[in-house]
Amino acid sequence: MGATIKTAARAFYYAPLLVLGGAGYLTVFDASQLQALALLLVKINNQIANMAVVFLGVSTFFQGYLIVKSTFLPRFLGVVAMVSGLSWLVYLYPALGSVLFYYLIVLAMLNVLLTSGWLLVRGVDEQRWLEMAQGA
Repeated sequence: MGATIKTAARAFYYAPLLVLGGAGYLTVFDASQLQALALLLVKINNQIANMAVVFLGVSTFFQGYLIVKSTFLPRFLGVVAMVSGLSWLVYLYPALGSVLFYYLIVLAMLNVLLTSGWLLVRGVDEQRWLEMAQGA
């Protein structure tokens, strides 16, 4: 859901290039009107992107929850993912999210690097995976 919303937001991100591109059909507007429209489109992009980040947070939180409940990966990876996911929910109040953005990025990168690093170096616990598969 978040990826779909973010993709829709990108249309508003690139639209100002069309508005300010000097197309002939836009000559009915003066320069200040075109600039105002371009700024409006950028602001719409920011609002939609904030909504997408909330979905990312929910998704990351539940991914962390599943890691904590599973026996294939260490629980600390799940806890880090849950904290990272909850931290993105500050974008429910976008002004606070904008202020805390750099801290949120640090948490998100910590989550991604730890999980990716663990999967690349150690992988999942194959023995437990097979035991669970045979038990099912």
